[in-house]
Amino acid sequence: MLFLGADHAGFEIKDLIKEMLHQIDVPFEDLGAESVMPNDDYVDYAQRVAIRVAKGFGQGILICDTGFGLA
Repeated sequence: MLFLGADHAGFEIKDLIKEMLHQIDVPFEDLGAESVMPNDDYVDYAQRVAIRVAKGFGQGILICDTGFGLA
């Protein structure tokens, strides 16, 4: 399973990745954000993805403005 997470800055890119994953039949779960919320916090989405990856449920892709916070 592939887990996706992005804050408002990465929201559009996450949607593009979702479209590509659908086209090549890769299973994924979108863990947020569900919409563009300028005041959201990347930490919330990073934590959702990181917990699942740490438990061995799959791999993750995280997208934010610079990538520094998620790293």
